[in-house]
Amino acid sequence: MRYPLALRLRPSWVLMTSVLVVHVAAALAFFHVLSLRGGSLQLGGLAVPQVAAQTTCVVVLLGSVVIGLRREWAKRALRLVLADDGSVVCETPMGMRHYRLENGAVDLGYAIWLRFCPADADLTANRSARRDRRSLMLLRANLRPADGWRGLRIWLRHKAYAARRA
Repeated sequence: MRYPLALRLRPSWVLMTSVLVVHVAAALAFFHVLSLRGGSLQLGGLAVPQVAAQTTCVVVLLGSVVIGLRREWAKRALRLVLADDGSVVCETPMGMRHYRLENGAVDLGYAIWLRFCPADADLTANRSARRDRRSLMLLRANLRPADGWRGLRIWLRHKAYAARRA
């Protein structure tokens, strides 16, 4: 593989569908359990009315599904440039940022979990550098061009891990 390798990201419809399915299943489970409880839900010595518990479940699940779908949809505007030295440049419509791989990046075969921190930052001293961290879960369906998956896995094993150890 030749580096730098530019990868355009796109949302994965499979992942977005699975996020929706999991949230629908959780909602059905919550409402089924709440319907078996009668008029209220007992939490220790506190009796929570069923309507309040249902409303809380709906708000939490809707918030969670919106966050999950927004994070996946935001990948359409992201471009990763994998460098030969193990660093990565994230290009967004708002600008470009240079990152290095952080501990915790994992290649699961079907998915890759990446954690980045700013390349020029001292994380122990700089609070804003800790805020600028970025995490991505990528599937094969997230990458353009199609052969980018192989290049990403090779980069992760041979370039990024080696640069992190050095």
